[in-house]
Amino acid sequence: MESVAKAKKIGFKKFLSKKPVKIIIGVLLVAIIGLIIYNSSYVQKKLSSNSTTVQRTANVKKGDIKVTVSGSGAVYYVQSQETVSKVDGIVKKVYFKEGDKVKAGDLLAELDDSDQQSKVQDASSSLAQTELSNNSAYEDLENLTIKAPFSGQVTGISVSSGDTVNKGAAILTITDTSKLKVTLPFNAADVKLIKTGTAADVNIASLMQVVKGTVTYVSSQPAVSSNGTLLYNVEIQISNPGALTENMVASADISTTKGTISSIDSGKLSYINKTTITSKVSGNVESVSVKEHQQVKSGTTMVKLQSDEVEKSIRTASLNIANSQKQVSTAQEKLEYYKIYAPFDGSIISQTINVGDSVKAGGVIAKVADTSQLAFNVSIDELDVSQIKVGQEVTVSLDAFSDTSTTPMKGAVSKIAMEGTSTNGVTSYNVTIKISGTDEKIKSGMNANGEILVSNTTDVLYVPIEAIQKINNKSFVYVKSDGTQGSGTNTQGQSNIPQGQSENTANSNGEVKGNASGNNASGNSSNSNIQRRNTNSSNGNTSWNPNGNNSSSSSQSSSNRTSSSKTSSSSTNNYYANAVLKEVEVGVYNDSYIEIKSGLNERDTVILPQIQSSSSTNSSKTQSGIGGFGGMGGGVQGGPPSGSAGGGKN
Repeated sequence: MESVAKAKKIGFKKFLSKKPVKIIIGVLLVAIIGLIIYNSSYVQKKLSSNSTTVQRTANVKKGDIKVTVSGSGAVYYVQSQETVSKVDGIVKKVYFKEGDKVKAGDLLAELDDSDQQSKVQDASSSLAQTELSNNSAYEDLENLTIKAPFSGQVTGISVSSGDTVNKGAAILTITDTSKLKVTLPFNAADVKLIKTGTAADVNIASLMQVVKGTVTYVSSQPAVSSNGTLLYNVEIQISNPGALTENMVASADISTTKGTISSIDSGKLSYINKTTITSKVSGNVESVSVKEHQQVKSGTTMVKLQSDEVEKSIRTASLNIANSQKQVSTAQEKLEYYKIYAPFDGSIISQTINVGDSVKAGGVIAKVADTSQLAFNVSIDELDVSQIKVGQEVTVSLDAFSDTSTTPMKGAVSKIAMEGTSTNGVTSYNVTIKISGTDEKIKSGMNANGEILVSNTTDVLYVPIEAIQKINNKSFVYVKSDGTQGSGTNTQGQSNIPQGQSENTANSNGEVKGNASGNNASGNSSNSNIQRRNTNSSNGNTSWNPNGNNSSSSSQSSSNRTSSSKTSSSSTNNYYANAVLKEVEVGVYNDSYIEIKSGLNERDTVILPQIQSSSSTNSSKTQSGIGGFGGMGGGVQGGPPSGSAGGGKN
């Protein structure tokens, strides 16, 4: 047993005697000694002495605060359209080339339409033949309604409702009783003196009345009487004074240049217009609209017939004609497809066809765009989209033209998407910005940047947003004092800190001292509920709301800030000396500036969060109160208010 123990002891000594082990032990001893020296109060004091603290201040200024939401997207033409061929064909003519301007309805190109022209002619011929073959059906339809051919008296009605009539059956007689005629013989010697239009006196024997008449016809062929005398017939027309009827016996005397000559014999009166109306189709009498001896006007409906056969023929004829008409219409419409027109005013932005090229139905002939109307879409976060309204002003710059950064173009919000797009739990909405007064040098596809003016508050007091402190959801600022109470809402050493907290000035460490309840007799600023913007925040996830309800997306941010405040307390010596914490009422804000509604006056000096500079490392670090501030987020732009840098008035 003893020999074993001795062997182990000799082995350990042998291990320690090795050179690498000695080196490792030496390095560890040096590191431990260095750490002890570094943490000594002497070294820390020396390190602290190499740091300088510069108090950062800003004046309260008056100017405008603009809040904008920005985004970028590719420019596109608001109105563009590909003109396509609706038919297969060969390009016969091309009237425009790429870059040319066109008007709505301008003819862009023509395809060879000779085959289609033939189809139109064939369809038209077929229609004409169909109409001709179906004319009889339409004539039969018209003949089912019997109308008065002229004005006159109805007599001899031979049908009544419900009767069946055949084609050619007598329906009624209509007579024009206002005019009559008589044909009388004159001898050959006298007829030479009679001319058409010569006046005549017609003697009505039964009435012993003479009626004026006119010669309307003189026969040129004689007739031989029973005694061998040559006689010529003369027709005389008279107007019925009211008592004349047909078959009355009449003779006539005609005055000539050689005296009055008389007819050789008498004749019988007859009506000039007297017609027996017959049915031109077979059918059933549907109605009779006239009475016996009734006077009717020309065109008056007297009888209506009904025929199933005629109606069937009409339906067939109508279908045949309609089909033929459709074929003609289709052929003519398709003929128009061989000509391609500009759909609206614009420019040809793309054209690839040439004369002689073959194109298929649906093939692109040219692309037309209205180059005077340009727009682009930007993606806006769901937190900001509620602030966007149609019509809001937008400043637009383009990456392709550097001058638009200094002299931006104008635009306006024209559309806001109703439906958002969610990516990784974040929803965004497309907002369309229409560019005003566009230049032809701007092309589709160029990248455009837009700043949407959400609000513009003019002629207000403002300070850098990082100057604001938050205490119990109220806003405060450190105001630099010359030893007496400065202007503002706090006078005679009083402040507007909520009840239970009071102070006159901040101590050298930026701590708030004094508490009516004794709960905060001496506390570090990291525990004072003050929220200040951290201008050098590493995570950038802390959001700030001037009205309270501030939160951080990092669960470690509070502990990190507390540690930072404690370790840097010695370096903030005299940073807040002669500073007064004053309550202020805040208004609109952007990432850089915030409106002061009350509590400060123009040219008051406020103290900004501390930045510690080290001469040995040339580095700087912001010393802030509890809580870093974010802007509105979602692309809200900071930058100075409108006007000169800072936007203030001195």
